[in-house]
Amino acid sequence: MKYKYIPCLIIFLVSSCLNTNKTKISGNISNPKEDIISFSSIDLKEEITFKTSIDSKGYFQLSFNIDTPSYFNVLHGNESSKMFINPNDNIKLRLNTNEFDESISYSGSEASNFLCEKYLLIENYNFYNENYFLQDSIKYIESTNKFRKLLRKKLNSVNNEDFILKEETSINELLDYYLNKQKEISNLPFEQKKFLLNEYNFKSNINIFDSLYSLDLKNFNEFTNNYFLTLNSYLEDIKDYEFINSKISEINKYLSSWKERKVQLEGIPKEGEDFIDFTYPDINNNLISLSDFKGELVYIDVWASWCGPCKKEIPSLKKLENDFKDENLTFLSISVDENKEDWTSMVIKKKLGGIQLWANGWSEITDYYAIFSIPRFILISKEGKIISNNAPRPSSNEIKELLMKNI
Repeated sequence: MKYKYIPCLIIFLVSSCLNTNKTKISGNISNPKEDIISFSSIDLKEEITFKTSIDSKGYFQLSFNIDTPSYFNVLHGNESSKMFINPNDNIKLRLNTNEFDESISYSGSEASNFLCEKYLLIENYNFYNENYFLQDSIKYIESTNKFRKLLRKKLNSVNNEDFILKEETSINELLDYYLNKQKEISNLPFEQKKFLLNEYNFKSNINIFDSLYSLDLKNFNEFTNNYFLTLNSYLEDIKDYEFINSKISEINKYLSSWKERKVQLEGIPKEGEDFIDFTYPDINNNLISLSDFKGELVYIDVWASWCGPCKKEIPSLKKLENDFKDENLTFLSISVDENKEDWTSMVIKKKLGGIQLWANGWSEITDYYAIFSIPRFILISKEGKIISNNAPRPSSNEIKELLMKNI
């Protein structure tokens, strides 16, 4: 169910709109990425989203009713932040999109400010540090518990017992996860733990995904060979051949999958080339092909019901569909859900528009167009040529201009 703030223009609705029981949120956004800000529930039984527009000065305001204190995601552009909203709250938000997480703050919501600070503290705390890999569990527990105390101290400054209980549970679950992971390796020989530390540091400094797109096939193969040689060199001091063989097998399997991706990427149709056709069933089991829409501009959305960033794009996609409803433009959404019921349930519940098809997992479309992560958007011309294999998202500022240019 979607809710949108509507200004109170009709006299007999004024008293309702001015109802003091409503939760109110207003604020100012510096360098806004779009003219909409959304607040989507996280922990309510039924997901709800409240949206409002941002004026030319970056100001917005809205009000709505909620029955229980709840976590919400603040969504603007391609970024989001977590906040906590109580019934009847009056919250003022400030945000500079140039440094989203570092700048967002709230007046009238201690809980939301804590969530911002908690996120930054966790992001900057290195859970996979030398203590994690090389020291025994006792020292890692000591350092992790110091961090736990720091979070709890900041949490206790919030005057909201229900929120404190929820957050204590969340903090304990997070830190216990790392403690249990560290315990798993604490009894390994020192040489093996040293390898795991070197491996982690090496992988942290190498972005293989960026190399996949920035390097040609020859240089990418050279990159992966050097990747293997570096990790293999970390194994020189280890005497356990079973560990060595296991790691070499793991590294080879990992790199082979990336090499396969590179070959797929090299084979996708480039800008100006003919699209590769595919056929999938719609919600009524009618088989529909991309070629059925030749003569129309086609904006393809590859997504899944379990994909958070995909669901985040739904409101913007709906708005885009409405903006271009009178144009010769088809919105074609392909779900890679493996569970068909999950897909059909979301299509119905969210009242998704356009043409909705089910690909039954990673299949021909993800192979043909080298799709390794979602959401992914593709734009096909009326003549059946590739305009963009990685088109702007519905929430971006660029997509409308690109669609208008090719209508």
